[in-house]
Amino acid sequence: MRLFRVKETDDRNIYKENEAFETHFSGLDIEHLGLERNESGERKGKVKLSFANLVKIHRPLLILDEAHNAKTKLTSDVIKRINPK
Repeated sequence: MRLFRVKETDDRNIYKENEAFETHFSGLDIEHLGLERNESGERKGKVKLSFANLVKIHRPLLILDEAHNAKTKLTSDVIKRINPK
């Protein structure tokens, strides 16, 4: 989770568009999942082909060690972005 735990998502490659992930998104009905979208460029308005969006689609199991320490707004925002089961 540490890789995802940032305020500004532009700072991490896992949140950036990566065409190498295109095959992982093809054939999926992803329009209703609330995924992050491109804000500019050729693919403006389309779902961002990012690792973070792939994680959100697959809804991983999240185990918080010492969860009593994970009550910050940032942690809450990251958990929403990951969309765990």
